[in-house]
Amino acid sequence: MTASATDSSQSISPATPSLDLGVIGNGTLGALIDVQGRVVWACVPAFDGDPVFCALLSPRTHDAGWYDVVLDQQVRSEQHYEPNSAILVTRLHDVSGAVLEITDFAPRFRQFGRVYHPMMMVRRLRPLVGSPRIRVRLRPLCKYGSEVPERTWGSNHLRFVLDGVSLRLTTDLPVPFVRDSRTGQTEYPPVGITPQRPAAPHSPDGVARTAAELDQLRQKNEAIAGAARPASPYDGKIEPGFKPPELPPVPAYTGPDPRPPGAAATLPAAIAPAAAKSTKQKPNEKKGLAGSSPARP
Repeated sequence: MTASATDSSQSISPATPSLDLGVIGNGTLGALIDVQGRVVWACVPAFDGDPVFCALLSPRTHDAGWYDVVLDQQVRSEQHYEPNSAILVTRLHDVSGAVLEITDFAPRFRQFGRVYHPMMMVRRLRPLVGSPRIRVRLRPLCKYGSEVPERTWGSNHLRFVLDGVSLRLTTDLPVPFVRDSRTGQTEYPPVGITPQRPAAPHSPDGVARTAAELDQLRQKNEAIAGAARPASPYDGKIEPGFKPPELPPVPAYTGPDPRPPGAAATLPAAIAPAAAKSTKQKPNEKKGLAGSSPARP
């Protein structure tokens, strides 16, 4: 697909699908995305599965079947691929000159000697110019566009229960921002969506990260840990055989007894017999030390 653009004369309503489409995929999942950045076709859990995003066929029973980002007062858009990749970049422009960049891809990476292509698509939102105001609308359908799936949510995700598979959106956006299609500024860039099969017992629940993301996360954590560590006078000065100076001993406490009067002579009933028994054994222990056999208990 080559770069393309549209102007304000084109409607951005989902009711008027366009065939000027980009495609992303990883061998497991594939999706068609129009020049406005709207996912209009995607099947899960495979290419021949249920089309949860089916706006390309204009569903008649529900105003849904797409996943888009609506820019307030949009005037034009443009779209291109990153060189030599299946990473699709869409840029939306509004009337004030603000620009929003939408990056879509389906992860495919090599790790531990294997090629991973999970049922996942990733969408990144990034303001390039100004403070664009947007709405994120995620409205899948199930059973070939005939039903609206059941929806649940948590602190950082939305979950749609489909037929034999669940569709989960994991995001850094506030969940009500996506759940209620609220309008706001793009302050939270990463948005990812993952079709998931029912989880097996005791299986980890989460979104897989690519090797590059793991490396970036590790480097970030190491940088934070290094910045948080207080400076030491021995940084860069420690040599083999070096011993830090010994700390002075802590002086023993010689002040008054902090216990209330009579507390030292008062013992609980469970402890008093044991104390008395140990007192009777002391003479025997002394006799044994002198050379006689100690008394058997």
